[in-house]
Amino acid sequence: MTCSVLRYGNADNTFPTNQPFVYNHGMSQTERIFYIDRMIRNTGSVRCDKVAKQYEVCERQVKRDIMYMRDRLRAPITWDHVLRAYHYDTDYPVLQFSDEKALVFSALLRSLVKASDIIPLVSEQAMELVDQSISSEYRALSDRIVYSVPVLDRTDYQVFAVVCEAMGSRQCISIEYRNAKGESSARTIEPLKLINYSGRWYVVAFDLLRGELRSFHLARIAGLQLLTCKVLERGLDEALEKYINSGFGIFMGVETKEALVRITGNAVFTVEHQIWHKDQKIEHAVDESGSSILLLRIPVANWAELLGRILSFGALAEPLEPQELREQWQAKIKELYRLVHK
Repeated sequence: MTCSVLRYGNADNTFPTNQPFVYNHGMSQTERIFYIDRMIRNTGSVRCDKVAKQYEVCERQVKRDIMYMRDRLRAPITWDHVLRAYHYDTDYPVLQFSDEKALVFSALLRSLVKASDIIPLVSEQAMELVDQSISSEYRALSDRIVYSVPVLDRTDYQVFAVVCEAMGSRQCISIEYRNAKGESSARTIEPLKLINYSGRWYVVAFDLLRGELRSFHLARIAGLQLLTCKVLERGLDEALEKYINSGFGIFMGVETKEALVRITGNAVFTVEHQIWHKDQKIEHAVDESGSSILLLRIPVANWAELLGRILSFGALAEPLEPQELREQWQAKIKELYRLVHK
């Protein structure tokens, strides 16, 4: 085994502070880092020579990996002069369950590749890179973990390409857009973000007609054209971030309202283990009969998607607040009643 002549690490396994450090991004560096973390968690410490032997690399390479963990991953890893090994001096949850998380990501990527029309060469390279980060023991399980992807839009790459070009060159585009009712309108937009939500592509843009941020479903764009006019600097970074992350679902908005939903019956166990929104609040309670219920509070910018989610639970979910949401829910139930009894 040959190594670089550069010396990384002193005789006592500490690192010099007066030398430039060059990271080695070897193909199996992630796997080595996961192994180092796992050994420290399982045994309390790890020795460089054991890691080097496990992966057939030199000890200097292992020290580079440890330096990477310190600098880039903020791992509290220190050298123990008594044990002659490295250990964590404080709790470090960042890499906990790293193999399991990598395995889940591998299953997700594998399922997405099978369900879409990604170029085979690109997908194979992506899968190879992901699999290299998983330990050999877990890698053997990769074909036994399945992620079922939601319904996917057929991607119109002509539309996708024009939107990407417009974002790259900061140009406006004109679109012919069909809403959920099939009604067409002409819009001029400044495209800012592309988002895939539940298998569907959306472009978040500043709509010159409405004078505000809007999201447009790419599958509903009947035609588009790249314009010569440039996207204006509107100082929307903060507003864009809030627009994307503030409310429930893809119906985004800067302004949100809080919805209160009561969950009952078998749906309680289901919903308490789900994350509908990062800022949701869940409260356990009991109803008049003494049965367990769940009170879910969630920020919403548009009621449409939340209404569909509530209706999917049938009689086990009921919106309590605000009154506007409750009235829309009641109207939908009346529509269903008329449909059943017509």
